[in-house]
Amino acid sequence: MHRFLTLFILCISIFANSQNKFFIGIDQFTNKAIYNFFNYGNSIKHQSTTCTSGSIFFGYRMRNGLSLESAIIRNRFSNGLGLGYQVTKVSPISPILLTLNSIRIWQLPIRIKSTVDIYKTKIFLTFCVGYHFCINSDYYWLITSNWRTISQFPNTFSYTESFENLKKRFSLIETKFEIDYKITKTMILSIGSHYFIGFRNISQINTEYKFNNDPLKNASGYTKGEYYGIGIALKLLLPLKDKKK
Repeated sequence: MHRFLTLFILCISIFANSQNKFFIGIDQFTNKAIYNFFNYGNSIKHQSTTCTSGSIFFGYRMRNGLSLESAIIRNRFSNGLGLGYQVTKVSPISPILLTLNSIRIWQLPIRIKSTVDIYKTKIFLTFCVGYHFCINSDYYWLITSNWRTISQFPNTFSYTESFENLKKRFSLIETKFEIDYKITKTMILSIGSHYFIGFRNISQINTEYKFNNDPLKNASGYTKGEYYGIGIALKLLLPLKDKKK
């Protein structure tokens, strides 16, 4: 946390003299998490899910097209394994989902954005890079292991799952591209896409499963907290009063 505060104070001190607009806004993104799965049998398959994130963001917009931004983001991403057609005989396209991982996190970013006017000060392109300090609010709840059984005549599927290497705090690097449309003098609507890069495994999932009388098989997966998505944002510009000399 102290790294986040130090970086924020440093950025404020650098950009404070050139600011001319303060802004606040909200956004919502639809995301897909990036997981790496290894399956040593053929009764289950990797199944990705779509999740959403939302935030309140705020920052300074400067005359040179740069802006400094922070936010409070609530995010949830999940991924899992689904029972394959061999087990269910229902659908090879939409298998029964076994959700093996779902993490809710808080993200506190520092972002630097560069905005370019592309059409009569009404439409803009914005490029962003940011550092995110992340807190896994499910850290204490995910360290579990249990056995479950799913029966669908004439088949029986049993499995156990456990979670390892969970990190309570971790870091992500964000890259983002936005198209901004100036609705009024003080309101901007944005459509954007972002991609997050992680540095270390924050969660590892291990499962053993058994299909009917077959031998036990193993599957495992891990995530670094990485994900990508698309979303929209609404930003309100608040002009700051000029300082009197």
